[in-house]
Amino acid sequence: MEKIRNLSIRRSFALYLSVAMILSFFCAVLVQGTAEQFQIHLYRKHLKEETYYEALEEAIYEENLVYWGNSHGVELSDVENFLSETCDFLITWSGLLIPMIGCGGAILLFYRKKIQPPLDAMSQALEAIAREEWDHSIDYQNRDELLSQFIPILIIDGKNGIIPSIIRIGMNWDSFAGSLSRCACS
Repeated sequence: MEKIRNLSIRRSFALYLSVAMILSFFCAVLVQGTAEQFQIHLYRKHLKEETYYEALEEAIYEENLVYWGNSHGVELSDVENFLSETCDFLITWSGLLIPMIGCGGAILLFYRKKIQPPLDAMSQALEAIAREEWDHSIDYQNRDELLSQFIPILIIDGKNGIIPSIIRIGMNWDSFAGSLSRCACS
């Protein structure tokens, strides 16, 4: 668990998306199979036993029973027709929608688990510095690249007073001074 928690941001994101895609693939297959079987059940209960076996000979596969039933005038009630159309929708679109929902969930989970905690820690540190609590420390246990490359600082500006800010460790002085001048102008 420690090794997974300390993965780099890039590898963590790839891991979250990979797991989400694998799980959503299996969920999509399960939803499609269940919808297909339920739709077959809806049509099969309206056929007599001998008509069912005759339909299977013509349709070859049981999955084609729905199309055979539609072309041979099998009547479904309004509720059954709605359920059959819902099954058609699930069979057609679950292969696309479930992975999209899975990826969206993985992105939200990734943000909450890997991005938000260091941002909250930096925000709390900046608020403490703004309140002039100089002995505040950042408690962040992960060894990823987020907090290890940034430190909170104070920018003392004659016009605006003390401005809490964050700089990246290893940032060259020219880019830091440029960001200060852009900050002072705005």
